[in-house]
Formats: sequence, C-alpha cells, structure tokens
Amino acid sequence: MGLQLVAGNNFSPAAQGTENQIIVNELAAKRLGFDPVDKAVGQYLFRDSVDQAMIVGVVKDYHWEPMLKPLTPMLLRVRPADYQYAYVKIISPRPGEVVNNIRKEWKEYDPLREFKGGFLSQEMNEFYTFLFDISKILMLIALMAISITGLGLLGMISMRVRSHIKELGIRKVLGATPSHLFYAVGREFIWLIGISLTLAIPLAIWVNGLWINNLAQRNPISFYNVAPAVLILMAFSFLMILWQVIRALRENPIAALKSEQ
Repeated sequence: MGLQLVAGNNFSPAAQGTENQIIVNELAAKRLGFDPVDKAVGQYLFRDSVDQAMIVGVVKDYHWEPMLKPLTPMLLRVRPADYQYAYVKIISPRPGEVVNNIRKEWKEYDPLREFKGGFLSQEMNEFYTFLFDISKILMLIALMAISITGLGLLGMISMRVRSHIKELGIRKVLGATPSHLFYAVGREFIWLIGISLTLAIPLAIWVNGLWINNLAQRNPISFYNVAPAVLILMAFSFLMILWQVIRALRENPIAALKSEQ
C-alpha cells in the first residue's frame, strides 16, 4: 500500500491470527501522549484485562478517509476473520491483460462466485468526480453571468454614446484626442465598475470562504484567487468602451451635429 514506517517494524508472521500486535499512525501516537512518536513502540494498549495489544510500529500519517475530512487517529490490526478484499500491486504496461489473467485464475479457483475487481486509482477518481462536476457547473454559471452582464454593460455604453453624439461631435471638431473621448464616455462606467469591485471582492472572498473553510484540505481564499476575474472584467469593460469610442470617431462630425439625438 506504500505506507511508510517512521518507527518500529511491520507485523511479524507470528501476529497472524493473534491480534496482539498493532501499528498506529503518527497522530494516534501523539494523542496517546508519545512525543516523539517512536516512544510508542513496545507499549501496550488495553481494551480490557484480557484484550491487549503491543504497538510494534508507527506509520506516517496518510489519508485513509476522504480528503475532505481531517486526519484522524488510526490503528492497524491483523484480523484474518475480517478479510474481505485482496489488494494486488500491478507493475505492467498492459494492466488489462493482468486483470484478465487474474479473472481466469479466479474462475478456476472458484467457478461459483463472480470475480469482482477494479483499479483503486479509478475508484478514487470516480469518488472525487463530483468535485470536478461542481467546478464545471460553477464555471458555466459564471460564464453565463459574465455574458449577461457584458451585454447589459454594452447596451448602457451604446446608449451613453448615442445620447451624447452631438457632444462627442463637438469635442472631435474642437480637436479632442481619442483618450479625451474615451474618458468622456467611460468616466461614469469606470466609477461604477470601481464601486462594484469594491463591494464584490470582499463579498466573493467571504461567500467562498463559507464552504472552503469547511474542507480539511484547502488553500485559504484571498484576493489573488479573484484577481484574474477582476482583470478579465476590467479588460472586457475597457474594450467595450473603446469599441464605442472608435465607432464614434469614425462617424462624420457634421452628421453628428445634425443628429436630433
């Protein structure tokens, strides 16, 4: 299984069926008061006056439960009566053929019971698939929200340009530069976007922290996690404003002055 002993030894052949040897993880050794953990080796745990077992080894902490849960104390004990699964490590470029051979051997050994086996890595991937599915759903919702917001912002900018077409025409005739026209059209939206980001960034960090902080294995969410979304939104907004300004610059100023808008 790839477990790493940090102190003591593995189960001895004499432990088979006696249940008098146990191996604990580092956290269990620390919870029992052994620090450093190698002091736990050779000590006895008592369940009652009859049932007792000696700690023969300490293994490095590993996740024996889902990664969403925190590490917990654990002990390993040899109990042949409870054997239900056989784990086989396969080192082969064609693992499927190895499984087929195992299936054939199984059929000869026990033709009455169906062989049921699979790859542990596949089972683990299937178990965590729901997290990837949730992330894809959230990404789709975010893209829809950005698209709807972008269309609304584009409509507002377009209306702003159309309603001030004469003003832009006069500014252009008087020699206004594209940067001045960009500021004239976008200053209201720049303020609006700035206020929105000031409110949305802390809210996004707080809301996402509500569920992320409940996970045992996590990276704390911060501004750096939402920074890419902020940069994309700002670039998207500036491009839309710039697009409308360029359209206004291409129009004939005389036609803009004659406009009734």
